[in-house]
Amino acid sequence: MPINYSSIFGKLHITQRDRHRVLGHDIPRPRLTGAGAAYLLLYLGLPVLVLGNVLDLLVQWLFGWCVGVWCVLAS
Repeated sequence: MPINYSSIFGKLHITQRDRHRVLGHDIPRPRLTGAGAAYLLLYLGLPVLVLGNVLDLLVQWLFGWCVGVWCVLAS
């Protein structure tokens, strides 16, 4: 028997009108705030930066090739 996804996900859909009015109060639309951008940088950007630097250090240590950012800035 096939599953009717439209009946399941149709109830979860929030309309445009529902987003603007909550308990009689007009609220702004959802948006990315400064704190949200800072969390994105902290939890996504910092690990990528650290892993990239560790990989650059391992390549330099194992093969003697300098491929890190510090190699470009030092020359």
